Amino acid sequence: MSTDDEEAEQGLRLLHNSDAEVIARDDGVLVCVCMGHDLDLALHGLAALATVLGLVITLIVLAGAPKLLLSISSTWFVSAAAMVAWARVRRARHGRFEIDGARGELRHLYRGKLLGVAPLAEVAGASRLRDATDLEPDERPRSMREVPRRWLVLQLRDGRRLRLARGLPWELARVEKVLREEGIAIVGP
Repeated sequence: MSTDDEEAEQGLRLLHNSDAEVIARDDGVLVCVCMGHDLDLALHGLAALATVLGLVITLIVLAGAPKLLLSISSTWFVSAAAMVAWARVRRARHGRFEIDGARGELRHLYRGKLLGVAPLAEVAGASRLRDATDLEPDERPRSMREVPRRWLVLQLRDGRRLRLARGLPWELARVEKVLREEGIAIVGP
């Protein structure tokens, strides 16, 4: 456990699941950790595999195979680059977000590195978004296991959307209450 995690544990845990953790720290800072590691790990693993396949095919062409195979190897290299680029785009939406009402700022960190600081005045609001992999809106869950999880997304005035947490509706309600207390409006359903 890193020192950031130990520091965050000094407070009230509002949400904790495999996707996210939200803690209202004793110093008044709301810490939202939503890293998105699972998909990032898969993307980097697939990119490594695509790179190896591209290299193997390129070596086969250098050993005397038809040059037409270079188009296949270049496809693998392009695929690997696209997967790494997608992981970087996702990194801009995920991470550790510290909402500090006393300072009036939002800090965005990823793996211990400060990616940016924005004034809370730049926050347009927060909303719950349906995950595309969940049930259709008109479907009713047959059990508690099927209750759809939602993303809690912070929307900035410049158009950026930051994923604060993912959880069940009643889990997110606790986090939304604290956001409202910080003056952040909850928009949408």
